[in-house]
Formats: sequence, structure tokens, C-alpha cells
Amino acid sequence: MKTSLCKIFLVVFLLSSLLFPAQHVEFDELKIVDDMLCVSYHIVDFLDEKNIEALQRGIKSEVVHTMQLWQQKSFINPREKQKEYRIKVFWDNWEKKYRLETEDENRLTPHIETVKQKCAFIENFPLAKTSDLERGKKYHVSISVNFQLISAESYNAISDIFAGEKKDQDTSAKKKSGFVSVLVNLLGFGDKEYAYKTKDFIITESGIIEFVP
Repeated sequence: MKTSLCKIFLVVFLLSSLLFPAQHVEFDELKIVDDMLCVSYHIVDFLDEKNIEALQRGIKSEVVHTMQLWQQKSFINPREKQKEYRIKVFWDNWEKKYRLETEDENRLTPHIETVKQKCAFIENFPLAKTSDLERGKKYHVSISVNFQLISAESYNAISDIFAGEKKDQDTSAKKKSGFVSVLVNLLGFGDKEYAYKTKDFIITESGIIEFVP
């Protein structure tokens, strides 16, 4: 029985891999704007039909962008700066529109293209002051994006239902493993991770970005 169940899980997993093509980070630009080192990039093919249907059914999702600036050294690369950008998105049944929530904004839109633009595109995000960086030293930027189609808050609610009781817990805590976690991933609703690292670059004495080997 266990062997048959494992085979079923394996088949579903392989089918999910075929049905949902790999997505990736497309780096767009690194430039200096008013003494700020700014990053621009986007995720290719961010939402598919399954994701959109899940949102419209009321699933609350969250996208977390993490950008880090590192100095390139011989042994240990120190992290100079880290910035985070979070955005929650869900279908507002009362308004019949998508709701987008960030630290600075709470907006409604009927357009899925707006959702994609807000969640998957980072444009000129200020990462660090160039006046704080050493001239002629090598740096690089690393990008990490975590797309939680089922946010930690919603995931914990589902876990409570399967557990048959309400438990007090931090909704920002890491999702625990177990039956719910396996089920979520098999259904194609698990977290999606994207990562990218830029080439090494220096800030010249004249304040210009120059990529180096």
C-alpha cells in the first residue's frame, strides 16, 4: 500500500513539473540615481492560469523580494546591505477586484496584468548609497524571491483544519513539514523560489558602475 502511494505521489510530482514550466529572474539594470545604487529585474512568466485561478478562489498569496549587496573579498565576502520588499495579493470578494498590500500601499485593481507588474517587476529599487561604497572594490548583488502562493497565514489556517483544532502560532513562522506540506506541493501550490547573482562590478572614482571579470 505504501509503495503504491509513493508511486502515485511520484507521478503527480512529475506531472506538476511538466505542466508548470520553470520560471527565472531576468536581470534588467543596475544604475546610480541620486547617489543610490538601484536594482531593476523581473520574474519571467510569473503567474500561470492555475495561480490566477487560485487567487480568484480567495487564496491569499505573498511575494517576498530580498536584495543583498556583497563586497567581493579573498576569503569572506561581507554583506554590505540588505533590503526587502513584500507584497500580499488576494481576490477581494466584496470589491470583486484584486487587492495588493505593501508596507506603503493598499490598492485595488481589476487587472491581472497590474498584479503581475506589482509582484514580479522591481524597477530602480534603492539598495545602497554609492557614497558609502569603496571606490575600485569589487561588489555584487544577489537577488532572492520567494513566491508563497499560499501565504504562511493561509497555510497555518489549513493546517489547523487538518489538525482539528486552533493553535496559537506565529503566522510568519516557517511552514512545517507533514501531510499538509506534501499535499500543497503536489497540488502545485507550494512556495516557488527564484535566485540571481550579478556579475562583479566596481564603482569608479568618477562614480560610474563598471562590470569587471
